[in-house]
Amino acid sequence: MTDPQEQSQPFSRRTEAGLVAAILVISAVLGISSMMLDGPTFDEPVYLMAGYEYLRTGNFEFNSEHPPLWKELAAIPILLSGVKGERFNPWAASNPIDMPTAFFRSRLVLFLLFPITGLILYLWAKQCWGVRGGLMSLFFYAFSPNLLAFARLVTPDFPVAAFSFLATWAFWLFCQRLTWRSFVWASVALGLAMTSRYTALLLLPSFGLILLLSSRVSDKDHLWEKYPFMTHWWLVMVIPMAMAGSGLVVVALCYGITGLPTYFRGLGKFFSHATQSGHSAFLLGQYSETGWWYYFFVVLFLKTPLPALVAFVVSTGIAVKNRHHRNINLFLFIPVLVLLTAASVNKVNLGIRLILPILPLACVAIGQLALLPQLRSRMAQVFLALGLLWYASSATRIHPHYISYFNEIVGPEEGYNYLSDSNLDWGQDLPRLALYLKEQGVEGILLAYYGLDSIQYYGVKAQYLPIGDRHQDENARSRSQGYICGERPRLLAISATVLKGVTLDNHQTYKWLEEMKPVRRIGYSIFVFDITDNERASAELAKLLE
Repeated sequence: MTDPQEQSQPFSRRTEAGLVAAILVISAVLGISSMMLDGPTFDEPVYLMAGYEYLRTGNFEFNSEHPPLWKELAAIPILLSGVKGERFNPWAASNPIDMPTAFFRSRLVLFLLFPITGLILYLWAKQCWGVRGGLMSLFFYAFSPNLLAFARLVTPDFPVAAFSFLATWAFWLFCQRLTWRSFVWASVALGLAMTSRYTALLLLPSFGLILLLSSRVSDKDHLWEKYPFMTHWWLVMVIPMAMAGSGLVVVALCYGITGLPTYFRGLGKFFSHATQSGHSAFLLGQYSETGWWYYFFVVLFLKTPLPALVAFVVSTGIAVKNRHHRNINLFLFIPVLVLLTAASVNKVNLGIRLILPILPLACVAIGQLALLPQLRSRMAQVFLALGLLWYASSATRIHPHYISYFNEIVGPEEGYNYLSDSNLDWGQDLPRLALYLKEQGVEGILLAYYGLDSIQYYGVKAQYLPIGDRHQDENARSRSQGYICGERPRLLAISATVLKGVTLDNHQTYKWLEEMKPVRRIGYSIFVFDITDNERASAELAKLLE
């Protein structure tokens, strides 16, 4: 195994900087260009409304089940645009900016976290594995379809991944340099993660386990030389809790100080939802309200590019055998194991986005492949180059439909038969449906849509069909405004999640549509059927609408 400290500088400083910049710029172009084409996803309008209300009124009760930092950041462009009123309606005609512009600006603010996190990831991986390892880690990060999918959205999924990664890196720095400055920096980073999503609190047991296990594999690390944690076991609890207590200052600032109690009330709601109420979920043809312990392992297997799966398995084997870097690997693998363990008992099985924080850490771990002496052979380098090209093609081939990415085991075309919700269909393709209808000269359709976007905003009339959510179905009926689709051709568009009946009490409600061939797939999340003069369709619709 090659020591990164013994490696010669493989590139000039200018070449190294150029490669890092090129990787980050290309991935940023992919992310920004794709976010311009996606409509508001299921939760984004609510989050943006909440962030605007926080900044405008200082009231944090709305959408309190998620901490406010990223919502506040996303709402800054809305506030600066001159929108009036205490509650922001993205579709209101009175807004000084239109809905697509509002979402693009807000998404762009949060997307800035993506290249910043990538640069930090490179610097950490470079320090651990050398320049080649740093570039490999950055490459896997920058072209991850799943990270690109959620870095572009106004949701907590990427912010908590970014800030959790930052907190883990800062904790590693603290363990290297036992100073008050490094403690404050680690506490601030942990506070940023805590005010992004409540799952960031899992960093506390992760850090405790790292301290405990590190005492058995200590090398030349200053912290473990000074404090053998097997004998000073109380520090395993005190240090993470002290950081969390200090991090609450950051949390309090995000809540405007006086709103801090809302953080703890929101934590109660979040914990109740995760452990008691659950959520409608779909996996491999099965339905559940309480989830499956193996759900996220299946999700990772189907939605992670195959080269990344292979690279992570190999890097795990290296980490187990490589005693020289065992302390480093504790920081990379322990948080991953803790989050996956917690996810296994979580009753909310909504998609890979809920375990997104493991991906940046996995990317750093993959960088240690560069230490393999076998990579000095020409044949190994050819295979590595082909694997990296294959991996990068995963991000370019699925562009701009990153939410719907599935690896070659399934493919995005068949993904709806295996998973649903934010793994594939989060309402993002409604603008593309409207564009298709405009091209076809169709002014009205029947629509069973899983999302909060409005087809009327794009100039299309719709006779809404039930999707199984009481509030949404009531809103849908009011938005139909008595419209009955009788156009020819008579088209029916349905979201993949609804087609599979995930949100419906009777999961077979729309099963009859799967016996028909769609005339068009919009992205990978909406099916369009022509039901003109179709007696079976007319009979089934009559039952639904009676």
